Amino acid sequence: MKALRWSARLICLGMFAFAAPFYAGEEWPGLADLSWYDSAQLILVTASLLAMLLAWRWELAAGLILTASGALTSLIALAAGFGPFTPLNFCLVPGLLLLACARGLKKKSRRSA
Repeated sequence: MKALRWSARLICLGMFAFAAPFYAGEEWPGLADLSWYDSAQLILVTASLLAMLLAWRWELAAGLILTASGALTSLIALAAGFGPFTPLNFCLVPGLLLLACARGLKKKSRRSA
């Protein structure tokens, strides 16, 4: 269980270290000028970056946010007429690892109680 947790955390750290400079260095357009697709993607990227930081303390919350962001971005891309693969799909890997870790911790706490 410890290896699973640390694998997910290190993946989140690497993804955050890669993505955060692009996010922070990007010039912010007028949010009212964005299309619905771009606004939704911006919200999902923000949520994903925050979840990558949450992964160090709250595995379940971070796992849910990352998995939802990865899945929703594909649905939004399809609805906008693009292909289903987007860069946020990479959030599925640490998201599912964190969910598995949270589930394992929950089972472990039930057995010890």
